[in-house]
Amino acid sequence: MNLLPIAAFTARRIVSRRKTLVLALLAAAPPLFVIVVRRFAPPRALDPFFETIPLFYLVFLCQILPLFFAGSVVRDAVEDRTASFVLTTPSSRTAFVFGAWLGVVPPIVVMIATSAACTFAAWRAGTGPIGGPEDLVLFGRLSATAAVGALVYSALFTLLGLVVKWPTVVGILYYGIFELFLGFIPGAPRRLALSSYLEALLEPPFRTRAQLIAEGPAGIDVPITPGDARFVLAGVLLAASVALYFRSRTRDFTDETATAR
Repeated sequence: MNLLPIAAFTARRIVSRRKTLVLALLAAAPPLFVIVVRRFAPPRALDPFFETIPLFYLVFLCQILPLFFAGSVVRDAVEDRTASFVLTTPSSRTAFVFGAWLGVVPPIVVMIATSAACTFAAWRAGTGPIGGPEDLVLFGRLSATAAVGALVYSALFTLLGLVVKWPTVVGILYYGIFELFLGFIPGAPRRLALSSYLEALLEPPFRTRAQLIAEGPAGIDVPITPGDARFVLAGVLLAASVALYFRSRTRDFTDETATAR
């Protein structure tokens, strides 16, 4: 087996798991939220869609889905002996790890894109034609940004699953401290949250946390430009890939107790 067959095999395993159904229901939250808002919320001068939807996708789903998929992908493969089987074929440890990482990305992207499509349809329902050029541009921009986030976070959480014994617990702590707490603090602390760089890739009419902060008192935040965001995200992805490469060469895939060795 080489990298692509391993990735395809991993994706098929993920789709068949019960956990995927639970997380798919979680991904259904944004369109359901939009339906409720359309039905019960009072009219507003500014459409709340552009304020809340970026938070759902870039500060929630982009982290939670990779955390529960990628964080356990190697451990699950070790426990069900898939790793042992794959490594008996002409496949290197590096190909196995990178295939496992890349295998979790397509299901996550499909779930996010499907959720975003349903969200846009629910938002437009009753207000005009669905699927016009403007909708396609906005949908494409949000989905592409979320896909970048899924790729980066999947690499980080796959690495986390290779170096700690309880990656889900550590990942939840990371999410709460960095993405939620620090990500909402203006200034330098916000730069420690990767989701802040994803938000910088979105342009109006989406209203991200940075744009909402900028409407407050002047001088309390340091803006992140799209160029800075691309540089940081590419750097994190490269660093995670290099770390995955070296960790895969020393990791024992025959014994789950060796996770932290």
